[in-house]
Amino acid sequence: MTIALENSDARVEINPQIGGAIARYAFHDREILRRAPSDARAVLDLACFPLVPFVNRIAFGAFRWEGRTIQLRRNFGDHPHVLHGQGWQSAWQIESQSRDRVVLRFSHEPDDWPWAYAAEETLALAEAGLQVALSVTNHSDWSMPVSLGFHPFFPKRTGTHFDAQTDGVWLSDATQLPTELAEPARIFDLSPDVALKNAPFVDNCYTGWQRTASIQQPEDGLRIALSASAEADFLQFFVPVGADYFCAEPMSAMPDAVNRPEPAQETGLRMLMPGATFSVSMTIAPQDIRRDQAAAPRS
Repeated sequence: MTIALENSDARVEINPQIGGAIARYAFHDREILRRAPSDARAVLDLACFPLVPFVNRIAFGAFRWEGRTIQLRRNFGDHPHVLHGQGWQSAWQIESQSRDRVVLRFSHEPDDWPWAYAAEETLALAEAGLQVALSVTNHSDWSMPVSLGFHPFFPKRTGTHFDAQTDGVWLSDATQLPTELAEPARIFDLSPDVALKNAPFVDNCYTGWQRTASIQQPEDGLRIALSASAEADFLQFFVPVGADYFCAEPMSAMPDAVNRPEPAQETGLRMLMPGATFSVSMTIAPQDIRRDQAAAPRS
């Protein structure tokens, strides 16, 4: 079941049953996110989904926490690592809904992920664009490792440009686990205003981004501002070679943060105590360049 949010400028279609994911975000009838097929049944075919209670990969699904060994089931075919938590592969419930705002909820009971938690996702259309907030509350009686984020898919066209200031990028092994922090140019520097048609394969985590990025879509006459809250210190950038999309994913932690030897302030890993809540948010704000140019006074 798809539900819709609308205002005078935009329309957002959401499928709560498929990962609480966005299926479409259109602004003046132009696609801001990659539009999902009308018959889409898999979350990876949709336009954006929440990452909860962890982002990206946990190496081989295993880690130690408070003296216990945690072993997670594989959740991505024969890929050796476990991805993105439980929210993206679960149905979410509608808590409340209006014309331009919806609140979704997902509750998890302990299984191979041995914590009870509740996640809440709020999507709202405002003058500033589409605002998405994600929170998780620990309902267990012991601390839970947590990281949150978003996985938006943007169209990649011939003229698409991207711009984000960063100070580092994590190099990865063949299975996309981080290995070494390097200068951004070692992979693909995201500034200034780079053409994505020239990008190599990228699936790497960038550090030091200013929680704001700019996307230019000249074929659509659009400029899109992507911004995130202060907790989203990391940006996962994904550009598959030959694909018609790319992903710019604000995240509160780096991949496999729960297994990294670096201190938590460097990896972004949070320890969420019983009853505590952690939140992140992002805004995707399009600007119609054609309309603005047409409305500008002529000298």
